[in-house]
Amino acid sequence: MGRVSILAGEHMGSPLPNNFLMPQLTTIILAAGRGTRMKSAKPKILHEAGGLPLIAYPVGLAHSFKSNIVLVAPKKHTEIKKALKENFKGKMNYVVQDPPRGTGHAVMVALPKIKGDGDVLVLCGDMPLVNHATIQTLLDEHRQKDAVMSFLTCITNGRQEYGRVLRNLDGTPLRIIEAKDANEEQKKIREMNAGVYVFNTSFLKQAIKELSTNNVQKEYYLTDLVNVAGKLNRPVAVVCIHNEQEVLGVNSQIQLAEVEKNIYQQRCQRAMEQGIKILSPETVFIGPHVKLGQGITLFGPCYLQGKTTLGNNTVIEPGCWITDSKIGKGVHLKAYCYISESRLDENVTCGPFAHLRPGTVLKKGSKIGNFVETKKSTIGEGSKVNHLSYIGDAQVGKKVNIGAGTITCNYDGINKYKTVLENGVFVGSDTQFVAPVRVGKNAYIGAGSTITKNVKAGSLALTRVPQRELPRWKKK
Repeated sequence: MGRVSILAGEHMGSPLPNNFLMPQLTTIILAAGRGTRMKSAKPKILHEAGGLPLIAYPVGLAHSFKSNIVLVAPKKHTEIKKALKENFKGKMNYVVQDPPRGTGHAVMVALPKIKGDGDVLVLCGDMPLVNHATIQTLLDEHRQKDAVMSFLTCITNGRQEYGRVLRNLDGTPLRIIEAKDANEEQKKIREMNAGVYVFNTSFLKQAIKELSTNNVQKEYYLTDLVNVAGKLNRPVAVVCIHNEQEVLGVNSQIQLAEVEKNIYQQRCQRAMEQGIKILSPETVFIGPHVKLGQGITLFGPCYLQGKTTLGNNTVIEPGCWITDSKIGKGVHLKAYCYISESRLDENVTCGPFAHLRPGTVLKKGSKIGNFVETKKSTIGEGSKVNHLSYIGDAQVGKKVNIGAGTITCNYDGINKYKTVLENGVFVGSDTQFVAPVRVGKNAYIGAGSTITKNVKAGSLALTRVPQRELPRWKKK
């Protein structure tokens, strides 16, 4: 087994199954909702869940079917375009729904962008958990039944905000009634409309003209097309799933947290299926672009974010936060390390309570101990910085020992300067290097020194104020 991609199994552009032959498919993504219940100036679909904006999930799902995409956006959607450009390189059509007048109206404004025949898949921009296999099942059912409309439902355990599915005695769907239009008896129905649809294009273009705003919300309901299909005696297919979590929509910060928790749990599950050992998986948060090797042990809580990679047999203890970093094989990160934009080569030990800032490189077998901070520095093979030190803008050679309380004074208030410690240097505790400065190979620095000049190889350098002793001081 090679390195595990946490996105495997998610729908961020995963390839089509070999046996999947689909006529021309267009996906309409409904993303113009105001999201007022989020209580935020940020558009709802740009709120992040699991390290990606909500809108990235349905767009990734559509990409996985190689479909054309029409995104129905609000009037001000520059931020949405920017976010999607950062995550996807494929072409996408944008149409503006302003003001939003319901799901039916959103599809109306998208239809001019749909050319030719084939099928139209409709997804919601705020439903990140719908997976590829479910949509594949819905498309298959749609084709097999030769339906003009197919939709996804699920059995709810009490959610009241979704529309309910009304069926006749033989199970044929008669109508979807929106929650705000339903009476008390209808609200007892447990089969809810999930908001995912497939339409025959020619049917959709004709039937959508029949929609009206004769309802409580005075909106065009896409769900009313079930009635239209029934009047025309055209087949409608339904796929009912029993995993209510998969079709959760996000309309509040509470629902966002629920969805995000689900995303992270799924990633941990996929990692464990690939042999990763995770203690307390409910507290391990793996980002969408993280890649994991074999034989890894993750203690919770820990956070793996950005384009982070973990090599084989690494151990990550509790409280670690790692982002955009490359962790080599056999690395042991002790508790509460914060690591950003750094590289740790094989068999490095780090922590506890270490802070590796951007530009840190720890070479093979080096050690960083407790309460050590590094920045834009390379620590050579077998070198040690064990306690209470700051190493910034430094080049540290092989088998260097840096004592407790060492500081590289790299900033004079205007410019940054470099400290170089060549191979084999021994640094006594409580030393300050006032950069720029170079210490030669195998030199010794006495404890408590402030080094302002270069030190020759093999030399002993120390700077100390003479010790004074006043006899009988206490008595006097």
